[in-house]
Amino acid sequence: MTAGPSRRWWMAVLGAGLAAGLAAGAPAEDDVILIDGMSVDILRPAEDERPPFEGRIPSLAGSAAEAPRLPLVMADPPRTPEQEQRALAFFRRAEALAREGDYRHALVELRDGLVLDPSNPALLSRAALHAVTLREYERAAGYFRRLIELGHDNPANLVGYAGVLLRLARLDEAERLLAETEPAMPDNLALRFNRLVLELVRERRDASPAYWTRRTLDQVGILVSWLTDDRERIEGLMGAEDFALLCDLTLGPGTVRHLPAIAGHIETLREGPATENTAAKESALDALETLGLHTLGIEAHRAELERATGRGDAALGRWRALLDRAPDWSHARLQYAFSLLRADQPEEAVTVMRALPGLDREPLARFVLASALSLSGDREAAGDIYNELVLDHPQALRQWLVLDPVFDRAIRRMRNYANLMRMLGLPPELD
Repeated sequence: MTAGPSRRWWMAVLGAGLAAGLAAGAPAEDDVILIDGMSVDILRPAEDERPPFEGRIPSLAGSAAEAPRLPLVMADPPRTPEQEQRALAFFRRAEALAREGDYRHALVELRDGLVLDPSNPALLSRAALHAVTLREYERAAGYFRRLIELGHDNPANLVGYAGVLLRLARLDEAERLLAETEPAMPDNLALRFNRLVLELVRERRDASPAYWTRRTLDQVGILVSWLTDDRERIEGLMGAEDFALLCDLTLGPGTVRHLPAIAGHIETLREGPATENTAAKESALDALETLGLHTLGIEAHRAELERATGRGDAALGRWRALLDRAPDWSHARLQYAFSLLRADQPEEAVTVMRALPGLDREPLARFVLASALSLSGDREAAGDIYNELVLDHPQALRQWLVLDPVFDRAIRRMRNYANLMRMLGLPPELD
């Protein structure tokens, strides 16, 4: 099999975390729950959960308590409500075109919208995404630079900008941005990939090979997309020999020869739920092992296939074995706990989740723990977490609750269930 995944599917994956990937974003690390063989992107709540066209960019001159300084960019002229509505119309047309895979015309719409509203972060972010998709890196760099100048210098945008600069051979700038961002998101897929490329270009070596053996197959698919679509530029930076080494390190020995085949097998795994064409999916996993992939994500996907096709005991055994091999792999721990919840073993799920390193810093992990606590009868402890999530991550919580009936069942056991729903802004008829 040589056909790779469709561009539209890759953009659905990449679009989940716009600027965090090379083309604008890899999904948040391990913040994915697999439902019946399909990965569900769990978006970390945005810094500002308001709709993208509400509000304006804050002043760049700083607060009154700071020393006066010049703004980084000239202020835009005031915009009328009619201009903002026209800009919103351009955004919506661009989104519709992108869903059809027409990224060039989507970018044209966004550029027209930016004439009316040049500081709009939603327009700039989408324009950066589509420019990279079209491999128009100079233009993408301009959009990222504008976002950052306007104060949207969050780690995801910095990593996205660094990836673009790397492809433009602006290595010192890229390395500075990656170093600045790494403390905030050390395990981000795009950051680690960009940094590894830099290390090979500068004849250094990656000091953490274990990271690459703990990637899910969705993440492997994104890596293959980057390695395939940007091969000419990356080889131009480091040479063919080091490009082969890059593939060895990220995917497995000898995989440089099999990139299209690997992409094709991963596309097979993405075709519909696990309950469809299960034999073909299991054959695809066998083939990926034969092609040299070294990721534990193959075993993780086997476990998900088993869970989705009614082989729950086999899935639980496989997740346990994976945790024995990689006890700090949060993806395996989340999936194992989810499997335990589906198997009506919430007490064991509580034990599994409480052993997760960095539990307090991971909202999704705390949500899974709250569900396990509620179903195991500890509603007081569950309530503390639910209340925290309602206040700090309402948008994400609304998404998580509809992922699987087990999560809905867990929160419905809370005494203050109706109040939690009202705080989330859900319609009364869903109480």
